[in-house]
Amino acid sequence: MKKHSFEVIRTLEGEVNFLLDRAGELDNNLTEYIACEKEQAGSQTLIISMAYTLSGIYSCFEDQFFKIARVFENRVENPASWHKELLERMRIEVPNIRPAVISRESFAVLDEMRGFRHVFRSSYMFTLDVERLRLVIHRWQKGKERIINDVKHFLEILEK
Repeated sequence: MKKHSFEVIRTLEGEVNFLLDRAGELDNNLTEYIACEKEQAGSQTLIISMAYTLSGIYSCFEDQFFKIARVFENRVENPASWHKELLERMRIEVPNIRPAVISRESFAVLDEMRGFRHVFRSSYMFTLDVERLRLVIHRWQKGKERIINDVKHFLEILEK
C-alpha cells in the first residue's frame, strides 16, 4: 500500500468516521420514517422524507469514497460519469496503492442507491415511484451492516 503521511491518513480516517456517523444518524431517521409510514400510509411528505434521507445516506458514502480517491488516486477521470466511476473504483484493489474499500455485495447495494439518488434528484420531472423507493430501502437495510463493515475494515488496514 502506498505510504502517506501520518497526518493525511489520520485526517482521512477522521473524515470517513464522521461521514459513517452521519450515515448512521440518517439511517436512524429513515427507521423512524418507516415506523411512521405504517400510521400515515400514503403520506407524500413522508415518502419524500424517506427518499431524501436515503439519498443523503448514499451521499455520505460517496463523499467518503471521494475523499479516499483524493488521497490515494488523486483524480476522477470522466466528469460526466464520475459518480459511477468512483463507486466502481472502490470495489477494486489498486495494487501497491490501496486495498478495495467495498465488497461486490456492498457495491451492488450502493450502486442501486446511486441510481435511485440520480432519479430522485431529477424527480421534479415525474412522480416518485414509491414501490421502487421501498425496494431500495429494503436492500439498504439488508446490506448496510456489510457496507459499514467494509468501510471499517478499510480503515483498520489504514491503521497498520
